[in-house]
Amino acid sequence: MLGRENRKQKYLSGSMTLEAAMIIPLYMFVLLALYSTIDMMRLQGEFQMRLTQIGKEIALYSAANDLLEEDTGEEDISVAENVLGVMYAQTAFQNSFSEEYLERMGVRNGSRGISFLRSGFFAEEDIVDLVITYEMEPLCNFGGWSEFLLVNRCRMKAWTGYECGETPDNSERMVYVTETGSVYHLSRSCTYLSLSIVAVNYEDLENYANADGSSYRFCALCDYEPGDTVFITSFGDCYHASLTCSGLRRTISVIPISQVGERGACSRCGR
Repeated sequence: MLGRENRKQKYLSGSMTLEAAMIIPLYMFVLLALYSTIDMMRLQGEFQMRLTQIGKEIALYSAANDLLEEDTGEEDISVAENVLGVMYAQTAFQNSFSEEYLERMGVRNGSRGISFLRSGFFAEEDIVDLVITYEMEPLCNFGGWSEFLLVNRCRMKAWTGYECGETPDNSERMVYVTETGSVYHLSRSCTYLSLSIVAVNYEDLENYANADGSSYRFCALCDYEPGDTVFITSFGDCYHASLTCSGLRRTISVIPISQVGERGACSRCGR
């Protein structure tokens, strides 16, 4: 009886050892695969951050290049711009990461394996389009996949500006309007749009007048009665109980002059 129990215990011990021998390697493989995936995602994030920085630099330099084209009258230099842009981007990117680091992270062929051939500059609407492709070798084989093709892309508008006050076809003037205003404005700096707010004592209000010489009346939009301090503007005709009054706020929109509807021209800036 005692011998049978001993044999049973030995059998159970052997079963536990066999299960551990099967599960532990699988567990280690999953951990290694997870670590390798996180490593690849981290490197791709670093690449994206640096690519965005380089894209911003090229977009900024485009402003100087745009001025040069206006001065010289030479606009047919898109091929040279593209080649120089790719060369600058590739050199700046390669100088940001050492060969040792790229090799340790599993980038195939190091910096030589990072291609900028899909990048383009100013091909459409002054767009800077940086694209890099590269292959990474994971720490372990993912079901027969010994390497992965990865892509990073940064696409942004060059800092070449735009024509202010005109629509893209340069045929219609843009004007300024407010949500509740009944007129349109030709100038953003119009005194009706740029309010100069002054806080005064309510008791001294009768001593103040606006730019037209008129006295101030209580604002109909204010939610409560004025306290010791009220607020006035140089070109307004009302005094306000609070700075949060909608009469002191201006939500300004820019629209084509053909869309002003029944709004008339501002008496100050629309003449």
